[in-house]
Amino acid sequence: MIVDNRAASEREPDQDLQLQNERRGELVATVLRLSEDNRRHHYAIGEALVELLTFPDEGGGLPELKGLREEHFAELTLGFLSQCKRMAEATTEEDRAFIAQQGLSARETYDAIVQSDRIGREARQRGIVDPPTLCDIVQELGERKADARVSARSVGKGWMSKQIEATREQRMAELAETEAERPDWQRRMHNIDCRELLRSGEIEDGSVQVAWFDPPYLYWQDGADPDDPLSGGGRGYNHNFGSALCAKADNHQRKDALPLIRETIELVLPKLKKGGFLVYWAAGGELDEPEVVHLIRRHFGYVFTYFWRKPPTVGYQYKQSSVETERAIVCSVDPKAVQDYDPSVLAKQIIEGYPTPKRTEKSAALGETSIYEKPVKLCQAFLSKLTLPGDLVLDLCGCRATMTEACVIDQRDYFYTETAENNYAFGVGRIRERMTALDQDAEQHQEQACAAGS
Repeated sequence: MIVDNRAASEREPDQDLQLQNERRGELVATVLRLSEDNRRHHYAIGEALVELLTFPDEGGGLPELKGLREEHFAELTLGFLSQCKRMAEATTEEDRAFIAQQGLSARETYDAIVQSDRIGREARQRGIVDPPTLCDIVQELGERKADARVSARSVGKGWMSKQIEATREQRMAELAETEAERPDWQRRMHNIDCRELLRSGEIEDGSVQVAWFDPPYLYWQDGADPDDPLSGGGRGYNHNFGSALCAKADNHQRKDALPLIRETIELVLPKLKKGGFLVYWAAGGELDEPEVVHLIRRHFGYVFTYFWRKPPTVGYQYKQSSVETERAIVCSVDPKAVQDYDPSVLAKQIIEGYPTPKRTEKSAALGETSIYEKPVKLCQAFLSKLTLPGDLVLDLCGCRATMTEACVIDQRDYFYTETAENNYAFGVGRIRERMTALDQDAEQHQEQACAAGS
């Protein structure tokens, strides 16, 4: 028997297409039929939608839910279809049986799924293990169903708050165990999130003269590591440097940066003296400035700004990143503070003459320089007009500890925090070298005094 393989191969695509069209028609009819029954068949509708989205459209690509609705389900809302699809994708048969036992509605189930996903993401970001599963949230909702105030969101927030507090207590206990082994100057340098320090009680309320806050920016930059929360600086010198504040997206998609900044500012507020200052740093042309300025003005009575223009002679960094200007937003809870601390040395709005260390491709690869590092002399200029000897300065998101070094030189008290281990190690090394140099100078002065006395 002679078989015409060519003819068979030509028929097969047509048959496959016909089968696809028939199956697509069945699924569309299923969705329409089930949606008429008081919209109670969310899982079945979602499974049908998931399968429908696997069939290529006329252009050969996979369709989107919005386009699928416009073509077949114009009478159904996109929100309802999206809810059904997500419920079907996020649950197994065992999950659905358990949810049914707890008596949750479709809306409550959907909210539990959303919170389960959110808690999982936040737990991974904070390094918290064993976050609650969907069934854990559903079970607690079922047990507390009589309480009208309980929702999936409140259950998730309550669990996360407990875990954050437990993690903080564990971290502070670990730090306390090693505290006695650290030299006095290093006991105020912490490799932790600045918010942990502010919550710890180690800093008394009303004791801080300046909070120097130099967080990463709200938008993603090359080299940013989304798993590293609240690290000082923006663009890193390697791929282990960056921050969760940066949204890693080509279209500059916003991430949860403002809530983190808002929380830090609200924690700083009670620590400041009446005439204390917050100094917030942002790149001169950053898109985050309007939001941050609006946030700051909600809490502070007086705000003034400076632009630090870095000389273009410092090297290759500007050709690579175009970061030539950064903005310092100086604000106080007391509008009269500026009368006591007149920033005359910084009288001009544009600050010049404080270059960053020269940065070459080799030094950047070795991690020896950072284009976001504030020079020690620039930090001293701010200290000279905003503080007096003995005042307490918080170097939050301290990066390479240049402000901390300025505090050591000018005899200001300090606390330093940095989450990135490489930056923290660099900062501790910087202060160790400075302390060693000061000890050597003191010994020389003592020897000279003894020699003069004899």
